[in-house]
Amino acid sequence: MMSNSTPPPLISWDDVAIQPIIWQQLLTRFQQGAFEALKLPILPDMLLAVGEGSSHHAATFASQTIQTFLPHQTVRVFKPWMLESLLKTNALQTSDEAYCLFLSQSGKTAALLQASKALRTYWQHTPMALGITNATDEAVPLRAICSEYFRLQTGEETAIAATKTFSATVLALCLWAMVNSQASAEIKHHFIAELESALPVVQQWLDSLANPSQTLAPLVKLITATQTPHAGVVLISRGANMNVLPEIALKLTETTKQLNTYEHSEGFKHGGMAVLNPSLSHQPCLVYCVPVEAEEALQFYADATVHLKTFVNEPAAAYPKRLWIRSENTPPIPPNLTVWAGETSVELTLPAIKGLLPQQLLLLVSLQALCYATSTALGLSSIGLEKFIATPKKP
Repeated sequence: MMSNSTPPPLISWDDVAIQPIIWQQLLTRFQQGAFEALKLPILPDMLLAVGEGSSHHAATFASQTIQTFLPHQTVRVFKPWMLESLLKTNALQTSDEAYCLFLSQSGKTAALLQASKALRTYWQHTPMALGITNATDEAVPLRAICSEYFRLQTGEETAIAATKTFSATVLALCLWAMVNSQASAEIKHHFIAELESALPVVQQWLDSLANPSQTLAPLVKLITATQTPHAGVVLISRGANMNVLPEIALKLTETTKQLNTYEHSEGFKHGGMAVLNPSLSHQPCLVYCVPVEAEEALQFYADATVHLKTFVNEPAAAYPKRLWIRSENTPPIPPNLTVWAGETSVELTLPAIKGLLPQQLLLLVSLQALCYATSTALGLSSIGLEKFIATPKKP
């Protein structure tokens, strides 16, 4: 316990703001050949990405880019318990040539190590595996079970909610996929060029969010307007942005100390709308993350129209709070969805950048910044959560 030291913050702005620098460092290491040691002579047909919590979300986030670079491989993302369950029931249905991606920020996640042991028993040999971690200790257990190993070198997380290690893991996975890809040099160069051109835009955007009382203030007010704990936050999107939402739902839970969730805009119509009703005293705050793909965005707006149809002609107080987050290069939000703008509907417009992964990363850091601003406004401490991060430094 931390009896004689100050508990860590729930989320650290410094760790959020430093991410573009960390991404550039990873790109520099890539260009200097650091990923060449991770290139496999023959890549098996099956890739198993295994991690818990944020590591699982990182694998999900990166899976679309991995699949783009490795179209002939089957990418399957598992939490450790899911993988173990499949192994125990002989339902994995894959050959012993599968390649594992083991993800652990600490390098010693117990469930991941147990899943690795189960795989070794199932296949009767130690699987080929890449381990990605932020651990500085070369003797961490993850190192011993991996044929290849990569350290993120992001520096220690200073808060409960991991931010920089999450995005660094995502990018490292994407760069690993690219170095093992048979894609042309031109395609790879274009991917790197998009990332590098996005970095200063993301950094400038984060700089503009550094003072929460400016850009983020209306958003924070919307989320914290009702007494907490209240009906919570529902993150809604569709398309590629769905890969961003699981991690942010976790971060919102960690930083607001209330359970939050995420939903596909189509899926929300199949049950989620039960919490949207003018007769209910508390409505959840709906965070609408507009898809970056134009066609998906239009369908997203159509879904949202259905979500809100019971509130037509209702007063502002009856409407659920709506936070819209969209890029400048996506279709504008229809007026019927922003009714009562400024009261129960607020919009945050992100700068336009090119490339699917850069756009996803921009949404990620924007939502991380919102988590920070919301947590700060609520004035919550990490007491009761501090035991879940690394052993604290002595005062």
